[in-house]
Amino acid sequence: MSTGYKQFQISVFDDMNKEITPNAVVVYTAGSRTAATVYLDDDTTAIGTTMSAPESSTVTFWSAASTLDLKVWTDDGTAMVYGITPGATPVVCDRTDYEFAMLDSFHQKYVVFFDDFFGLGDDDYLAVTESTELWNFEGDSGGTATIDDAADGVLSLLSGATDEDGATLSSVSQCFLCQTDKNIYFEARVKLTEAATDDANICVGLADIVTVDLMQDAGAGPAATLDGITFSKLDGNLYWDFETSNAGAVDVNSDMVAFVSGTWYVLAFKYDCNGGTIASVTPYVNGTAYDALTLTISGMAEMAVVLSVKAGGSNAETLKVDYVRVVADRDD
Repeated sequence: MSTGYKQFQISVFDDMNKEITPNAVVVYTAGSRTAATVYLDDDTTAIGTTMSAPESSTVTFWSAASTLDLKVWTDDGTAMVYGITPGATPVVCDRTDYEFAMLDSFHQKYVVFFDDFFGLGDDDYLAVTESTELWNFEGDSGGTATIDDAADGVLSLLSGATDEDGATLSSVSQCFLCQTDKNIYFEARVKLTEAATDDANICVGLADIVTVDLMQDAGAGPAATLDGITFSKLDGNLYWDFETSNAGAVDVNSDMVAFVSGTWYVLAFKYDCNGGTIASVTPYVNGTAYDALTLTISGMAEMAVVLSVKAGGSNAETLKVDYVRVVADRDD
């Protein structure tokens, strides 16, 4: 007789967005390092707390819990995944074989942009018109970009304190393009503590517009003529939105995930060229996948990595960024 256990399923990828088979998966009670018993099926076949040497990149198990934490080991690295719920969850394991990353074959296959914000070029401060090796900065009066004195490396991107003051950090080159035969993976970990209840505007992703007005005024969302793939949070709203845009032809997941002030979020998406005409773009928030959007590939402009914040009132707003990483298939 069925016990009513809940089904969990994880699919494991390396940081190049390639499926890999884990060596082991350990399951913990959510919020602790106490091992949780899991089951082979929805009846009573217990398999302990560790699943060793699964046979594929997709691992399915059952549990009585509504939320679990996982640690996943692979030859490529490890990942800790918090707060997974029943259903399907992607797991990205960070590559630890750095020697492999130096091989010519690696560089021939992938374009990789990564910043853990240990320093911004030669300086820890960006004036309004200054740029560094990786980033350009544009900001209204009072806008700054600084590196915090904090563990792990954290960027603080600060807007001015006048309504509609913005600050945007963008990669120096527009080195990513939605193509008909190549895929892209984007990931960033961000946090914003609202200075006023719901006033802040945030935009994170890839875009061809890199100005302080990447986000429109009055909570109107990303620029109307944008070529890009972005997560955004709007003035007057407390949700994450996700959109794809080709010159203003927009597909959007509105109010996709509740935004909680002062909370870290891992925002990620996978761009799948999907046959070469209409791409499929799947967003992930904290490891949970949401509805895929479509994007017409033809006519898309080259895009920069963008991090942007805009005030929605008379308070400065600060976007914290722990890291940002983008991996794309390289041209032959």
